[in-house]
Amino acid sequence: MIIPILFMMFFIAGGGLKYILTLFVMALCLLTGVYQLGKYDKSHPETRTKLSYITDRFDNFLTDEKEQIAQKTINYQTEQALIAIGSGGF
Repeated sequence: MIIPILFMMFFIAGGGLKYILTLFVMALCLLTGVYQLGKYDKSHPETRTKLSYITDRFDNFLTDEKEQIAQKTINYQTEQALIAIGSGGF
């Protein structure tokens, strides 16, 4: 919630759209780079790095497999978010 408010305040204060788009592109490149550096072969757990935890969190958040949700193999925060949104919305 803080980031969108920050962007709106910056834009209302007279900041250029060019700066906001530049920051967005830089953040997207950084996130993509961190995700790619954290990728590892799940059949060989010894290839994990410190960034693999972040990659696992992204993968768990973006999964839509019903069997993982039913077997509770997704992480706790994702499960709680699904319960919260399902029961009352954002």
